[in-house]
Amino acid sequence: MAETDYRALVERLARAAIGGIPMVQQARFGNALVGALNEGAETSREAAAALGTLPPSELRQAPANALYPIYQGAIQNMMFTPLGVSGKALGSGPVLPRSSLPMDEASRMARAKEQAYTLDAYHGTRSPNDFSQFETGPIYDDAGNLLHASSGDPNAFLGPHFAKEPAVANKFAGNTVSWMQRSRFDEGAPRVMPMRLNAKNVHKFDSEEALNNHIYDHEVSTPEVDYMIEDRAGGDLEAGSKKYESDPEFRRSINEQAVQNELSLDEPSHETAQALADAARRGFDARGVTTIQYPNAVEGGTSYISLAPPRSRFAAFDPANAESGYILGAGPTKNNPLIHAISAVKLTRPISEMEATYKAPDIPIMEKAVTPADLQGGYLIPAFGDRSRAGGFLTSVSGEKLKTPVPLQGGHQYMPAHSERGAVWASDPGVITRLENKAAPYLEQGKPVYLPYTAMAADAVDYSHHVWDTLSQLAKQADISGRTEKMFNAKMRKPGAGYAAEMRDFPGIKSSELYDWLSNAAGDERNKFAHMLDSRTFMDKGLPNVAEVRTAVTDPRLLDVPWGSSGLSISQYAPLGGARVPSLHDSYIATLLGKYRGGLGGSVPPEVMFPDVWPAIQSSSKSPMRAFTMRLTEQPTNQQWVDTVSQYLLNQRKAAPASGKP
Repeated sequence: MAETDYRALVERLARAAIGGIPMVQQARFGNALVGALNEGAETSREAAAALGTLPPSELRQAPANALYPIYQGAIQNMMFTPLGVSGKALGSGPVLPRSSLPMDEASRMARAKEQAYTLDAYHGTRSPNDFSQFETGPIYDDAGNLLHASSGDPNAFLGPHFAKEPAVANKFAGNTVSWMQRSRFDEGAPRVMPMRLNAKNVHKFDSEEALNNHIYDHEVSTPEVDYMIEDRAGGDLEAGSKKYESDPEFRRSINEQAVQNELSLDEPSHETAQALADAARRGFDARGVTTIQYPNAVEGGTSYISLAPPRSRFAAFDPANAESGYILGAGPTKNNPLIHAISAVKLTRPISEMEATYKAPDIPIMEKAVTPADLQGGYLIPAFGDRSRAGGFLTSVSGEKLKTPVPLQGGHQYMPAHSERGAVWASDPGVITRLENKAAPYLEQGKPVYLPYTAMAADAVDYSHHVWDTLSQLAKQADISGRTEKMFNAKMRKPGAGYAAEMRDFPGIKSSELYDWLSNAAGDERNKFAHMLDSRTFMDKGLPNVAEVRTAVTDPRLLDVPWGSSGLSISQYAPLGGARVPSLHDSYIATLLGKYRGGLGGSVPPEVMFPDVWPAIQSSSKSPMRAFTMRLTEQPTNQQWVDTVSQYLLNQRKAAPASGKP
């Protein structure tokens, strides 16, 4: 279909009105268009036939901005490439491969029912940007400018909100309520998106007040909450904390005031609101709640909060994408440079502008290439590791020179750096033993066992000395007030934020004993140290910027890869008669023996690298990432695997931007 025909069709759809057309006829429009795009049919002919079912008078009298937002919004988020239109549909982002599943209305809705997506809902938006997944909280453009402020209510951070009634969604698209005009997009592209929500377990609240009270009832630990507790208790934080834990009314009052205090700042903060929502969300997730329902006290009607991934009504409902958070299971359309997995809070500047200096290693680490065919006939067992870089020393971060340069020891580059000594992996003794036990049966069969480095989460590096050593040095150099120091120390010592144990022996952020404490600390204690510092409140008070430290110690090739990506370095396990070699790693004492084989030239996602086991992990667990790590699965490197991975790598090379070199 010609691009001009496609645009003309969309313009014609805009003439129809949501209020005056039965839902079945609205669906007929959308289904004809979606079906044509998916099946590659004559879109103009089939959609025109569907449009022809409407009386001409309805088309002529319909306001041009009514039905248009619904279908334009759906089309913009579909990510299919229309026939004859090059590139991406309306600039919407990654293009989904054409599905091999039947895409007619009955088949799609049958799959939706099987996955419990039976709840019709609508989302009104004025976003000037195309998007393929929903975000909570404030929305920023690519330059970091605020486009859409959050209402600040903790329930806004639970998940995306939807309306049961199209008329209510129209209010959000049209900014017809006064509070919306203060915090939502002034301009943009008004539209209403028809959605399907997961109805497997709907938790209903009798009122919006009941929902908010439920959220405010939770115990959280943020700097503002701690300040309020201490202030209300006359300076006795310990006594105030006990009352906060035992007195629900006191706790709710503290939480509500902390949220309001953060909202009143010149640059509003949502740290407490987010923490409360996270705490409530954990409870809902533990009970398997997929959707929250409550009466909307302000805009009217019934509102939903989607905890399971919401889906466009025009989605394929492909079971393979059941875990995806994207509207149609593709990737994000645009990345805000100030929102990144490297930090739990908005970055102060894009990663590309962050600064660090290094001392080069005396002997460069030499990497080499390996092909999937080189690994045929064996088994893969993932070697899960953090994303740290190796070679040389980190000497400064963000212009702050480190008194003692921090050694950079990998990460995936541990494999090529130590292979000559016979060591290819370093970790805790228990992890090494699990890998050895998993590999033993295949070695007995004479099968080679390969260990592809497999990336853990972006903040997994917090456990290693790369982060805590750097943070502890920067913290000692930081110019902070005594109040800030006291606030951080109290936050570290008391339970909270996902850490149940007390840490009464924490020496203090400015203590000369901090390095020794961290070097002997358990994993949770090291992780909590970094996570507590990863707070806009503490950054604004002068403590180190965790995102900049994590970025400085992370291999640049791993900054943006998905969790579970594999293959940047691969080694072959070889026990060598059981001889042990020292790890030469400051964070890990045990080593796995073997030989470095090389890297695939890039990272391969888990569904491609481990195709025999990944679907089962996704379908059998609410947390595939955790299940993947804990099960330590194996993947045979047979001919099918070689062909699949080779084709993926070829496609990646073809899609990579040209270097400009001859």
